[in-house]
Amino acid sequence: MDKEREVLTRSKELLKSLIKIPSINPYQPGGNGEKEIAQFIYDELKSNGIKVEFQEVEEDRKNVIAFLEGKKKGPVLILNGHMDTVGVQNMQIDPFSAQEDQMGNVYGRGASDMKGGLASIIAAIESVADVQDKINGKVIFSAVVDEENLGKGTAKFAEKYSGDGAVVAEPTELKVGIAHKGIVRFRVRAKGRAAHGSVPELGVDAIRMMCHFINAMYSYKFNKSHPLLGPPKIHTSMIEGGSEWSTVPDSCVLSGERRILPGESWETVKAELNEIIANLKSSGINFEGEVELVNEFPPLETDPKQYIVKKLSEAIKKIVSSEPAHVGLTYWSDGATLSRKGIPTVIFGPGSISVAHAPVEYVKAEEVAEAAMIFRELILSWGVE
Repeated sequence: MDKEREVLTRSKELLKSLIKIPSINPYQPGGNGEKEIAQFIYDELKSNGIKVEFQEVEEDRKNVIAFLEGKKKGPVLILNGHMDTVGVQNMQIDPFSAQEDQMGNVYGRGASDMKGGLASIIAAIESVADVQDKINGKVIFSAVVDEENLGKGTAKFAEKYSGDGAVVAEPTELKVGIAHKGIVRFRVRAKGRAAHGSVPELGVDAIRMMCHFINAMYSYKFNKSHPLLGPPKIHTSMIEGGSEWSTVPDSCVLSGERRILPGESWETVKAELNEIIANLKSSGINFEGEVELVNEFPPLETDPKQYIVKKLSEAIKKIVSSEPAHVGLTYWSDGATLSRKGIPTVIFGPGSISVAHAPVEYVKAEEVAEAAMIFRELILSWGVE
């Protein structure tokens, strides 16, 4: 009970400290980057006698890597969390005050996504620092940069480190995420022919052509589904075209996003987009254009029989006294990057994706503490049968 109270108190203190440090991804409006929060985490871990180091990703952007290593050889457990957040321009609360209400909700940018997860891992690691020689194998904690943009931090981490199982502490409401969709970001360029606005019939309106494409894209039938993730999804993101008032536009560019299922890739999406164009032409709409890849993020699917799923599920059951749900997640995570490197990976952490990036973002302090206790149990039981 004393250890539970200690973890509860420490996890809440860490949560509030992390929220109070702005760490907006530099590619977001007003982004200051992760330098200050990385230094805080480094100092925090080092002051508790934990081996810790920086890993440079790019100028002024460093991952924080910490290690717990027992005397017995055993499997390697990776615990991962990102330090960056999205911007704060649309928030309806003070993003960095870390206010707590009477129900124990702590508010601020990143509270759910994912400083709650970071706080729970750090509190767990600190709670076992004095008995780490009893750990079976090794634990590597990676606090990474850039998840909210291109995932450069975890990609850099995975170049050097590997493990036998990994947990990414994104918000899952303490459920075990074993699958999520990937992302293909694409552009479609429609080609038209310019003409004077007084004689538009002499031109080909590229924006009008793109309207036909968009309607066809949203009507496209995927005829596939995943038991945990459902069907693929597609949406428009940005559009630009035309040059001035009195000229028929000769070009229009659509940027879009397709959420892909396990087993799908850019090649899948490219074939679908080209099929949509072919169908337009066969229906009498002379769409001229091309499709191109912007970037691709892989999906995640982990076999529920994997050791990491088993051990995490056992730890959850011990702390909360109920079987955890194994779920598919609506969002993408760095877990897919680790999985692509051959590391069996699950997503698990406090908080809800429903309030992530929201005008009012918060996380339950009690849930952060429960997650910390679960991570502590996972660390201590890792490699033990």
